Amino acid sequence: MKKNASLLFLFILSIYSFSQSKYIQKSEKLFKKGKYEKCIKASKKFMSKSGKSPELQSFIVSSNLSLFKLEKNKSKKYSYLKRTIKSWERLVHYNTSKTSFKSLEDSIVSNIYTFSKLEYTQRNRTKVKFLHQSLAEVYNDTTDIYRSLFAKQVPVEEIKINESLIGIRTQLLQNAKQLIGVKYKYGGIDSTGFDCSGYTQYVYKSVGIELPHNANAQSGMGKTIDLKDAKPGDLIFFGSNRAFHAGIIFNNNKGEIELIHCVSGGVHHQTYDNQNTKYWLQRVYKVERIIND
Repeated sequence: MKKNASLLFLFILSIYSFSQSKYIQKSEKLFKKGKYEKCIKASKKFMSKSGKSPELQSFIVSSNLSLFKLEKNKSKKYSYLKRTIKSWERLVHYNTSKTSFKSLEDSIVSNIYTFSKLEYTQRNRTKVKFLHQSLAEVYNDTTDIYRSLFAKQVPVEEIKINESLIGIRTQLLQNAKQLIGVKYKYGGIDSTGFDCSGYTQYVYKSVGIELPHNANAQSGMGKTIDLKDAKPGDLIFFGSNRAFHAGIIFNNNKGEIELIHCVSGGVHHQTYDNQNTKYWLQRVYKVERIIND
């Protein structure tokens, strides 16, 4: 009986996989022919039949991005870029198997940056700001351009730590822990609300170390070390070819890493066996040592 049930399951799975593959091929064909609106419509229809597929959703994202590139009207370009970001958010949500869409991801970020630089004026400031807010909701961080256009600059001084090293890590971790529960706030840099790099900036500043308010910029501030060698208080960054999220190593017990960072739900301390910790540790970009003992 069990054998028959297993065979039935495998048969159903093979039919499902075949349908998915067939739909993906059809969407790909429409995309390659440049029929972007039809590709979007067809891909949505296919997913209503076969389920939420990151591969099918990627054609919707790519089609929206292609329409943005082709459009000459500035207002319509902005609309297509908004659609691109929204469709990308859905892809991230559907992508439970963590398939890599790195080239598409990089293209989205690159086009948002280019559009922002070319189109930013006082008149459309709100539009550009919205694009970066939307992007931050995907990556849990404030982008470089958002900070340069809309926020106060935090001076970055050369980090010099010498004889007063004793107790700095302990104090830093105590300060970090006191902020557990503070809510997530886009662009936040104080205890009324943080984004990820605003939190790490605030905690480090509390022990006299200035960091920029951007995860990727922070990732180049210290000495890169292996995760296995990380000490409590070291900075940890997540992403692929750049850092999109920042946190602090709270503990490293023979490779069992605990994190403390600000995510969409606010500042959290996450133990090694926490599912969210495991999720983030699969996406480590680099670990930086700012406090050189």
